[in-house]
Amino acid sequence: MKRVLIGALIFVVYLACVVAAAFALHFSGSKFVFFCIVLGLLGGGTIAFAVWYIDRKSTRLNSSHLGI
Repeated sequence: MKRVLIGALIFVVYLACVVAAAFALHFSGSKFVFFCIVLGLLGGGTIAFAVWYIDRKSTRLNSSHLGI
């Protein structure tokens, strides 16, 4: 659960950076929306994969140490 919350926080910060970049590039209207949606989906997918991979790895490590 802790990893999911950290992932969500990272995603919110990432989206803030995407919006700031769109403003810095002077995008407006549909270009702005398209830019934010595409980069938001890419970032969301990447963060979801990272959280899944870390969780999978920690679960595997925890189960391998049960016999010790």
